[in-house]
Amino acid sequence: MDEKQALARLDANRELFTLPQVLNEILKVVESANSSAKDIATIILKDVSLTGKVLRVANSAFYGRSRQISSVNQAVVILGMRAVKSLALCVSLYGIVNRKGVYGDFDPKLFWIHSLEVATASRMITERLKLNATEELFVSGLLHDIGIIFMQSTFLKEYKEVSELVKGGTDLCKAEEETIGIDHAKVGRFISEKWNLPVKIGEAIGNHHSKIALGEIGPQDVAWQIVNLANLMSKQVFLGKPYEDSNGYDKRKAIVKNLKLPNEEYEYVNSNLLFEVLKVAEYLEVDIGDPLELLHRANRELYKLYSALEKLYQEKERIQQEMLDNTKKESALDSLQTVLATFSHYINNSTTTIMGRAQLIDFSIKNGEIQDPNGKIAASVKLMLQSVENISTVLEEMKKLVSFDTVKYHGDTKIIAIGDGMKASSMK
Repeated sequence: MDEKQALARLDANRELFTLPQVLNEILKVVESANSSAKDIATIILKDVSLTGKVLRVANSAFYGRSRQISSVNQAVVILGMRAVKSLALCVSLYGIVNRKGVYGDFDPKLFWIHSLEVATASRMITERLKLNATEELFVSGLLHDIGIIFMQSTFLKEYKEVSELVKGGTDLCKAEEETIGIDHAKVGRFISEKWNLPVKIGEAIGNHHSKIALGEIGPQDVAWQIVNLANLMSKQVFLGKPYEDSNGYDKRKAIVKNLKLPNEEYEYVNSNLLFEVLKVAEYLEVDIGDPLELLHRANRELYKLYSALEKLYQEKERIQQEMLDNTKKESALDSLQTVLATFSHYINNSTTTIMGRAQLIDFSIKNGEIQDPNGKIAASVKLMLQSVENISTVLEEMKKLVSFDTVKYHGDTKIIAIGDGMKASSMK
């Protein structure tokens, strides 16, 4: 099957591309320069579930209203027309995902966590850059993986093969191209055209895995590079590799430079992303799992970090031993320090996420949102936080290895020293 045949098979199923009538009308009105809040309110009132959702969101703590909003017209004014469009699209996408069901390894909750992370990160980056397109970028991020939903339901047998290839280490887009003849980014762009979404949204969806060249970019490239960056920043990947490789790291650095996004702004988005996603999920009433599920997932991620860190430290020890009598030891150590700095960046991002989840669960226990009569959950949270501290301690010790001459090579002396540091940290 090639790309043309794959698109023809998708296009043959007209039901896939039929948007709810209310959403279709909302999109047309929002894009019209002559539309008003009253026009949108009139359309929303045709859909009971959307009406209730809009009123709940307008009155939610997310917007911090001091008085009750009782009419849809008021709600549209409070939220803004673009925000209402985002909400309507989210409600429709949620319905599509639930209607299509679960196929193979597809996990709806992971899909929503990832989609909301990319949507929220896209909006936050846009805000930090002071661009006037926050809702458009939120929608682009929310819909960036819509192609996967339709590919799984249209190419059920073929997508099981894709899933197996991905498990074996093949890149997701490459596996889709090899098996079906087209990847989910191209399918997503195709769907956006069928839905008559703005061209910029279609471009962002279609380019969220595209290669990035470092250099000056035009206004037409800003939106899709923001979504591309947001996708790289997502901590939850429901299909594909859970950790990015060096190519992903290089791409992320290039986009940050292309967008002229200051490092402190990038770090702000990265460190606050989880809490913003939880707030967005709450006000959109999207089920991304309860705190205990997040705790179990964080524990699994912590185990992976420990394993990866142990292997990296062993490799560093091996290289140092081999290079002791080598005249090139200084340049080799510099290269290794660069690798460690890169790996430290990845670990810091992951430990920030784990720390945030643990603190969220601890907060929920203290507020009575989670019942923990035996204190087992609190003990697990404490262990997670201590484990993150241990990882940070190891990283700090590794950073001190600035030259071969300052390192002791007598048995396990250095490893013992790190162990002592971890014990000291646990006694604080």
